[in-house]
Amino acid sequence: MNITPKKETNMAMIERELTFSEYAKILGIDDFETPCEYDLTDVGTMIEGPDGFKPMTNFVVKQAVETSYILGDLQGTSVHRTLENGEWVKLKDNPKASRIDGRMNVVDVSVPDGNAYIANGHVNHNTTPGGEMLASRARV
Repeated sequence: MNITPKKETNMAMIERELTFSEYAKILGIDDFETPCEYDLTDVGTMIEGPDGFKPMTNFVVKQAVETSYILGDLQGTSVHRTLENGEWVKLKDNPKASRIDGRMNVVDVSVPDGNAYIANGHVNHNTTPGGEMLASRARV
């Protein structure tokens, strides 16, 4: 995931690649047992998407899962969706993904004006802001 905490120095932004876990530490989030949503509207963090950088509006901690899937460097829940050949495919349905049994903490982010962000070399579907949270998740 390539996220950019917006820190302006002579109108320039500082770009830094972070994991969701590293970003949670910056935000002071250390509870991954209690599902909750953090409003990032005023934080100014940008996240890379297929159409360039967009503001990240929410950081969402979801219920942990006991089974996950791994696709390259990306680990997510069975219903986490990535863009494969122009179509959204759940990890459990991706023949290149492998099932992993064991507890995994789950987080997600919201990106307005788009439905995706780039993480671990994959275009990932994100949580819908202001509506029902989609079951797309990423590892912390």
